[in-house]
Amino acid sequence: MLSKLLGYGSVLALTITASAAQPSAQDSSTIAAAEQPELTCELHIWPSAGLRSVFHGWVRGGIVDGTVNGRDGYPDIPKDPISTAKQLELIAQSPAPSILKLPDYKMVVHETPLESRVARSTVGRIATESAPCYAELVFDDVFLQQDSFSGSHLKTFFRYRQFGDGDVVTRSFGAFTQSNMKLFPPKEAKGNEAALKDLYAAFTSNIEQFGGFLNKPDKKKKSKAK
Repeated sequence: MLSKLLGYGSVLALTITASAAQPSAQDSSTIAAAEQPELTCELHIWPSAGLRSVFHGWVRGGIVDGTVNGRDGYPDIPKDPISTAKQLELIAQSPAPSILKLPDYKMVVHETPLESRVARSTVGRIATESAPCYAELVFDDVFLQQDSFSGSHLKTFFRYRQFGDGDVVTRSFGAFTQSNMKLFPPKEAKGNEAALKDLYAAFTSNIEQFGGFLNKPDKKKKSKAK
């Protein structure tokens, strides 16, 4: 997925489940749950496998993942700064169902990231053992983009699908989101704490942006209403 991006410039109720890369009917072991009202709909969320990186210089681009792999000539960053485990924590703190305008949905967060191939190619529900009323959100890529002209950004690619009864998809939507960061990567080791807070805030901001894109009024419908 990231190789396709190089040209781009530009909790309410929670259950966390352990899942394999390709969830099955047995994907149901609960590792944490918050008190919640009885909800019949479910929003299933999969985090990404961690941070990736890309650099756009004055003359040419840099090595993909050069920053996160600590290559010479790239900024030093904390090891695995936004791991899958940290993403799970941030997702849990974010009222994702409300952001996506699914306030009556119980949020089910899966421990294990999905392979991009699985997210792209699965025709029916990814979580086969799920409520009749069901939606899914996949964090397909989370990556740091550094640009000589516009600075540092955290970019996220989301895949969203909503289902009716059974395996009938009623809506499918994908989008990139981007949040500017002023402190990440840190300029020196003693700035790590502030830089990480900046990174985490950008991650949460990207979820909120995606909710805005997902629920943006259709221009055609809006013009007809006038």
